[in-house]
Amino acid sequence: MESKTEEEDGSLPYSYLLRVTMLFLALSVLFFFPLILEMSNSLLVPGFGGTLFGTLSRDKYHFIWNFWWLRYALSAHLDLLHTQLMFYPQGASLALQTIDFLDAALAAPFSLASTEIFSFNLVILSSFPIAGVTAFLLAWHLTHSRLASVIGGFVYAFFPQHAAQAVFGHPNIANVGWFPAYFLALMLTFEKGKARYAVISGVILAALTLIDLQELVMAAIGTLVYLVYHLIASRPSNLLRFLSLAFLVAAVGIGITSPYLFSAYGAAVSGSRVAPPISQVVANSAIPRLYLTPSPFNALYGDSFSSSYQGLTGGPANWMIFAGWTVLALAAIGAVTSKERRKYYLVAIVVVFFLFSLGPSENPSTISVQSLYTLLYDHISILHYFRSTARFSIMVMLGLSCLASLGVRQILEIARRRRFRLSAEKVVALIFIALILVEYMPVVAVDPVVSSNAYSIISRDSDNFAILELPATITQAQLALYEQTFHAKPLVNGKTSQSPETLPDYAYSQPFLRSLVSPLRFLRFPHDIVNQSFTDIQLAPIVMTQYRIKYVILHVQSFGDPKVYRGTYTKLYRALGPPVFQDRETVLFELGLRVSLPSILRMAMTSPLVVFGEGWGPPNAEGRSATADAQLFVYTSAAGDYDIKMASSDRGLCLVANLSSSPVCGVYDQATGRSLYRVPLSVGRNVLSLVTAGDRVTISYIEVRDESH
Repeated sequence: MESKTEEEDGSLPYSYLLRVTMLFLALSVLFFFPLILEMSNSLLVPGFGGTLFGTLSRDKYHFIWNFWWLRYALSAHLDLLHTQLMFYPQGASLALQTIDFLDAALAAPFSLASTEIFSFNLVILSSFPIAGVTAFLLAWHLTHSRLASVIGGFVYAFFPQHAAQAVFGHPNIANVGWFPAYFLALMLTFEKGKARYAVISGVILAALTLIDLQELVMAAIGTLVYLVYHLIASRPSNLLRFLSLAFLVAAVGIGITSPYLFSAYGAAVSGSRVAPPISQVVANSAIPRLYLTPSPFNALYGDSFSSSYQGLTGGPANWMIFAGWTVLALAAIGAVTSKERRKYYLVAIVVVFFLFSLGPSENPSTISVQSLYTLLYDHISILHYFRSTARFSIMVMLGLSCLASLGVRQILEIARRRRFRLSAEKVVALIFIALILVEYMPVVAVDPVVSSNAYSIISRDSDNFAILELPATITQAQLALYEQTFHAKPLVNGKTSQSPETLPDYAYSQPFLRSLVSPLRFLRFPHDIVNQSFTDIQLAPIVMTQYRIKYVILHVQSFGDPKVYRGTYTKLYRALGPPVFQDRETVLFELGLRVSLPSILRMAMTSPLVVFGEGWGPPNAEGRSATADAQLFVYTSAAGDYDIKMASSDRGLCLVANLSSSPVCGVYDQATGRSLYRVPLSVGRNVLSLVTAGDRVTISYIEVRDESH
């Protein structure tokens, strides 16, 4: 019989592995056939759940940018972990960005040969056959049963969360195929005691690290569980050899990725990227009942369970952790009846990662099933940056897929002992695959990606400039990053992983920009603290020139309130003139003739112009918060001494003009509550820097006058 031969010689012909590979390729094509037909210009979108998931499939655009950025930065000899192309002009750290370096590198040649969308889709879709083949090999190592291993590979390749992460555009989480490869190499390392397997394990660990730091954490936890199991089960006689192999795995994995890990550690310790609050981590934790609830994207009966997902908070891709009733039954059979000792490790993996997927406790003072992870969360700061602990269910599924293959082997052995023919064993295996297919088969949809002709205008412009895209939402910021892959111009907008920020601070400190990017938020503060007769509309070209903003793009349909869109359109029309491009979806405004110094000085003939520089916060009830080195830009038509009146929370506040080494400190007027400064200014643009003893100061009044008038 085939099963007996396999168990006796332990061989796996390459021809059989090739057939298994072709099987998983064929199944991937079958499941995602709508996308196969439109690989170059369309992306997967949730084809299920109605409005429940409609606007939440946006991260894919961010990852397309990530892949593009890797190539762009390398070709331009830029720092991979810092970019000036978003949040202009400050830029942004990418040390904790989910760039997914490995997949970006794999996508690069296909991007050059085709489109960014094609290469992204190829990475997403290839994760399914890769996961199937590597899980098959791991199951083969455990069972030496071809049919049981195929089923184990099938389970791990197409479990619902894998499909959901692919549909929602998360290649860093969809690329789960390296986990089986890593744990197979890890088992071989300690079972055979060979250093070469330790090196292979370390290389694969490095690959997991370069995909996503959370995958490194999952691999590390799984490794610790295995090492404990191996010590208990095998009682190795040479403890030094055991420790040296473990050290070699870690040394290779960490050594290869040390520059990246060092930067990520520095970003976490310095707080340059604020970790998500624990409320978000709790919201994105696994809900135990969902392990038993079919996902709403099931092709056969998903609609029947869609109501079970109504009202949930957190990321929708993380809700779909259904393990499958057939898989759970087979895994239970494998865990109970199999004589394979390594089943205890698999059971431990399932239990540990199930508990960890529940996230930290909302009330850490009480003992609960979440207490262990809560303890780790409270003492290991890097865990704070992993917003979704529900993703630990990936390791739950790895353990279940292997246990299910053990269960299938037990059932096939029973069939063999009853002297069923080999074809009967295959029928039994096909029945299991059919049952799993019924529970796992997803319904998918695709959506074409259409770029506005406005970007063609921008792409043809060879000037150096920045772009502001409105409305300033997360969705629009991620779409803007995708469009940047065509024009490579700096964006005022931006979006980094796990951060809700989409604009730099100056967009909220300049009255004109503030009225564009957040028109409803600041309705109660129509006037600013600067006492001058010029309107925001008149100063708008100066402000835009100050920050090199040449184009402003309005995405008409993305404005939730038509009144907000009309108000924004009107302000831009009055400040910049008619749009240079307009259709039903997009409006493009251009700062045509740059504001020259003579035109600024003509405006400043009656009184100086004051524009906020760096370091100013948005207005509040007391005025404006400013850092100790905040700047004001003052434009004057004539050189001379100017009187500056300022009301601030720091009576000792001083001013430095044009980087002069001599600060000018004010004379406080008790009657008005303002300080008077006499500062020499030159013709044109002057930079006034604040000098204060504290980190921040609140300014409530500023007036600049030519003392000769």
